Amino acid sequence: MPTFRDRPPEPDRGLRQAQSSLEKSPGSAVERTAQLEAQLETYRKTLTEIYELYDKKIEELSLIRRISDSIRTPLDLETLCREIVDAVAHEIQVDRLSLMLVDQDREGLAIKASFDAGLDETRFYGDLEAKRLPLDEGEAGQAVRAGHPVLLASVSPEPDPLAQAPGPPVSLLLLPLVARDKPVGLFSLSRPAGRPFGEADVRVLTIISDQAATALANVQLFNELAAANVRLQESELRARRTSLYLESLLEAANDVIFILDAKGRITYVNRKVEEWGYDKDSLMGRALDEFMAGPDSGSDQAGRLISRGEQVLEAGLKTGTGERRDVLLSTSGLEGRGERGSAWLVLARDITERKQLEGQLFHSEKLASIGILAAGVAHEIGNPLSAISGYAQILQSGGIDQAEAEECLEGIESQTARIQRIIEDLLNYSRPSAGLRSDINLAEAVPQVMSMLSAQKAFKDLDLEYDLADDLPPVLMDRDHLAQIIVNIALNAAQAMPEGGRLTVSLRAAGGRVMIVLTDNGPGIPTEMQARVFDPFFTTKPVGQGTGLGLAICYKIVESYNGSIEVKSQPGRGTSFTVTLPAGTSSRT
Repeated sequence: MPTFRDRPPEPDRGLRQAQSSLEKSPGSAVERTAQLEAQLETYRKTLTEIYELYDKKIEELSLIRRISDSIRTPLDLETLCREIVDAVAHEIQVDRLSLMLVDQDREGLAIKASFDAGLDETRFYGDLEAKRLPLDEGEAGQAVRAGHPVLLASVSPEPDPLAQAPGPPVSLLLLPLVARDKPVGLFSLSRPAGRPFGEADVRVLTIISDQAATALANVQLFNELAAANVRLQESELRARRTSLYLESLLEAANDVIFILDAKGRITYVNRKVEEWGYDKDSLMGRALDEFMAGPDSGSDQAGRLISRGEQVLEAGLKTGTGERRDVLLSTSGLEGRGERGSAWLVLARDITERKQLEGQLFHSEKLASIGILAAGVAHEIGNPLSAISGYAQILQSGGIDQAEAEECLEGIESQTARIQRIIEDLLNYSRPSAGLRSDINLAEAVPQVMSMLSAQKAFKDLDLEYDLADDLPPVLMDRDHLAQIIVNIALNAAQAMPEGGRLTVSLRAAGGRVMIVLTDNGPGIPTEMQARVFDPFFTTKPVGQGTGLGLAICYKIVESYNGSIEVKSQPGRGTSFTVTLPAGTSSRT
């Protein structure tokens, strides 16, 4: 039982003090008796007030002890809400009682538990069935926002959130629950207006609310921490499962997959690399550039992928046995430690067989175009052979002086050199591409290719014009690939104008790229066919006069250099092909 430091005064001691005071005071015995009785009466009143206050404090302490004992142990919200409601219903006479809790978003109140005296039943409401009230409306929201009790002696029963139908007036008491200066919830109590709530009820409910608010806040905090811990564990489990799943995907991939740090060093590689003759563990920490082969050896390929932001790059890689493999490297940045670019995922797709097949296809199409060119070779060689034959006959006839004989010999030599040039051009074009890239001056290379064509029969009736810009930057590519592009497009233009026409070759540069434009004034391409001109095996030529691979191969070659090729045509007005290529390395800063 609690004790007070200052106990109520003892009765005998008080009487002795009153008698001593009376004996010292002057006056008659009657006066002294009257004074004594007055002092005794005052003392009795004071003593009664002290005992009443003492009993009230003892009652409050007993109430605090009972409430503390009843709600200090539960750690689940349902049990705690039930015990709080039962405790209030035991201490205060009510018809209906509701315990409301503030939502986590602090926008409304949710009824979590209630007591109905008529049914003598305490009920708990789960999250799905709990009725919710907005905080910015009604008496309940006002009480929570204000933070102090609202006592209404007689109101209609509508403000009671549990009332099912209008009834006689009720007395309503709303008391907010506050813990750590934050609203936690609200008590809503009602009973008939004939028995209104008073200050004593408010005092008792205030004592209970302090204990209840603290207990509710602690349980909510405990539940939030427990839920957060469960979410964390679930998240870690999902992360582990995702990590294992992604690792299994990486390990089962048909391509070699590297993960590089910001300096291009390997931090992970899947087991596909073992097919290239490497032990995956031995590659950890080594730079990707160590494995570059051929022309790419010693070059900063990883730097091009990472620092320059090139997402796709063709390169050569060395296998563990020293063999070269052509690969297509594609990269994407990975998030790491809140900073993008601290790690990079590089997918290396082996395209060696594909490159070999493409080379064979390119060469077969080149041979097909040679077949077209060969038709004019005999004619072109025939003219100088006729001249040589004529000079030889003059020399054989005799009767000419030394000067005429030397002139004939010079003519034979000149025509022989002409034949040799024609044959060399044709042989150079027919050889398989070496695949070596170098900086090419288009202003010199393009006219050289066209000179091989201009002597052909198909170009005899064509007017060939050039429009070459000054100070063109070089392009980095295989010279044979450039020739194959020009020959295929120019041959198509010449074959489209058998009666003659004009072919204009233009060279332009802009924005670090060079444009080669071949424009003819032929019949043009039908609109419905323009979208298909780069499709393999699509041709408008008669059977036996075209494979339908020329422009498709041009498209593939240009694409391999990160360039583009476009066609614009107006039926009856001509066609224009534009080949756009990146400028070569010597033009970059």
